Amino acid sequence: MVERDKAPEHMMRQTVKSISRVTIAVTMLVGLTTAASAAPVLIVNAGFETPSLADSQAIFTVAGWVNSGDSGTFDPHAAAFASGAPEGENVAFSSRGGPTISQILSATAEANTLYTLTMLVGHREDTGSFGGYRTELWAGGTMLAQDNGSLSPAEGQFLLSMIQYFVAAGDPVAGSALEIRFRSLGYQTVFDDVRLNAVPEPALLALLGLGCAAVARRRRR
Repeated sequence: MVERDKAPEHMMRQTVKSISRVTIAVTMLVGLTTAASAAPVLIVNAGFETPSLADSQAIFTVAGWVNSGDSGTFDPHAAAFASGAPEGENVAFSSRGGPTISQILSATAEANTLYTLTMLVGHREDTGSFGGYRTELWAGGTMLAQDNGSLSPAEGQFLLSMIQYFVAAGDPVAGSALEIRFRSLGYQTVFDDVRLNAVPEPALLALLGLGCAAVARRRRR
């Protein structure tokens, strides 16, 4: 039995444990449901696998994308990345002055939708210090979100850059074509596996409703 003077403390501990279990369950549910609800937005040559290149070959074009200057497509050799490209065989590169690589998508920004742009950002083993990068999501000539070099991968490493933007009802960018832009801020940065996912508001509201309902049920017990 629990002594009378220790009962409040015991009840508080049980409440904390219950809330913790609910929080963990809701977090897992949110992750699973968001993944299931996310709709991929079409990106042409998102992994830069077109065209097929010979090992170590580099070209100064990026199929399906607009690029200029010292940027293009590269099948990395072992001196650059010992394990090769993280997705497929090729990567895109941007260097010396930060030429932008961009693509205007066929999809338009939809109201009441959360957009998540991800891409792998890599630091070559044979280029010394990492100079940084910038990834951006645009719509209708307006920059919606950017990652201004928040990551600093080690030599030979790729890290995942992620930015998000929620297009609210009445947002002037709604109906405008989506655009992806990225570039290097240093000697050279490489990029791979570009993805853009869209989650409509009903899915987000459903997640919030499920979480609140779970907490409410737990409290009633």
